[in-house]
Amino acid sequence: MNKNQISCHDCSVAMQPIKLVDATDRSLDQKGTAHVELGYAAAESKAGFFTNRIPIIGSVRGMICPSCGQIKLHGVGKV
Repeated sequence: MNKNQISCHDCSVAMQPIKLVDATDRSLDQKGTAHVELGYAAAESKAGFFTNRIPIIGSVRGMICPSCGQIKLHGVGKV
């Protein structure tokens, strides 16, 4: 395992990157076909008056252990 890899806390196997998606648009077939990348906001954030959206300050990335299935999440701030 190279030094840039993250190992699983439970079983010490090298974790693999995963993409986290959310299917939030249920307008077409009620199954959520529009996928969006997960993001995070400051705890005190409120939705804007005109846009009704909460300002996103970063994205959520994940790693999964192929052995035990444990998932590790971490935030990556926008640059």
